[in-house]
Amino acid sequence: MQILDAKDNGQFLPELARALHEEWGAEQGYTFEETLEWCRDVAASTVETILVAVEADQFVGTASLVENDLGEPTEYTPWLASLWIDPAQRKKGIASRLVTAIEELAHSQGHEELFLFCVEGTLPDFYERLGWQKREQIVNLGRRCRIMSRNLVK
Repeated sequence: MQILDAKDNGQFLPELARALHEEWGAEQGYTFEETLEWCRDVAASTVETILVAVEADQFVGTASLVENDLGEPTEYTPWLASLWIDPAQRKKGIASRLVTAIEELAHSQGHEELFLFCVEGTLPDFYERLGWQKREQIVNLGRRCRIMSRNLVK
């Protein structure tokens, strides 16, 4: 499996956008075209990044590094966002590799801490196993969520 920057691998953007739209975008009221535009904007950004996981030339997952994933002002930045793995490819370590790649990217940009938020349930446990710390509980789109952080100073 390879982890690639979407900036240099735009052929995966439509499939990536479809996955993100079906997972979160439609629920948040975005059209597929708006989700695709967001993906293109992040991929083209000099500050934000979308990584894609590819196995045998097939898109199998993604994660992003963005300035703010909450959609409201926050002092927390940057964010690990939009971690998604093809359901048929889950439990193979792809998510862990994408999280590590985003952590390394944020660290290489001089960031000392990285943030994420996820729905309460099983995901905070997944991130805790990777060294993330629970910060605070919030409500996002009517769901209880957890903000988590990861110290990147080695």
